[in-house]
Amino acid sequence: MLAGLSERVIAIEQTPELMLLAPAICLTERISNQEGVGAIGLDELVVHALRMRPDRIVVGEIRHREF
Repeated sequence: MLAGLSERVIAIEQTPELMLLAPAICLTERISNQEGVGAIGLDELVVHALRMRPDRIVVGEIRHREF
């Protein structure tokens, strides 16, 4: 269903499971490094995705406090 869209789609996931072709963009959560910095959560990815002005946002799975 998502593979055939010509709209600007942004997929947000904790682990990359959706394999979408361009012009889709896939954003993936990142855990912190050994020093405890650099983590990017789904809530932050949603904010960044909204700034990209997509036609659709697809969130793979919500498990925590994101929404």
